[in-house]
Amino acid sequence: MLDVGFAWAAVEQPRGQAVERVGIASDALDLVDRTVQLLSKMEPRPRSIVTGPIYTISHATDGPVHIAIQTAGLNGHLQKVELTVSADRRSEFHKWMDAGITVTASGRIQAQPGMTARLLDVDGPVPLDEAIFQAE
Repeated sequence: MLDVGFAWAAVEQPRGQAVERVGIASDALDLVDRTVQLLSKMEPRPRSIVTGPIYTISHATDGPVHIAIQTAGLNGHLQKVELTVSADRRSEFHKWMDAGITVTASGRIQAQPGMTARLLDVDGPVPLDEAIFQAE
């Protein structure tokens, strides 16, 4: 038998009756391990669209270009999303950043707590107005 206990935080006491101990039969431990594995596995997120102005650009002389787009996050706060793109469009990216042109890019968001989000498998970026008019 696995006997697990815990104590509630002093500032957040439970409402009503609260369980302080849980017992799990030893023959169910394999099921508990499998459940932990399933629940802790991160599924790949679907493609996302990021829209906003280019916030920063960095690059080596002949290497890829790393840009950051300032966009609205899920919580409504502004956040920075970084992406790596081909160097052959470097001058376009600088022009768009200098002019404050809103761009859009799509890809898979990779986000970890405390880290800047990254956009992987990137399509774009392109100016938002061009993306809108291409869709019509």
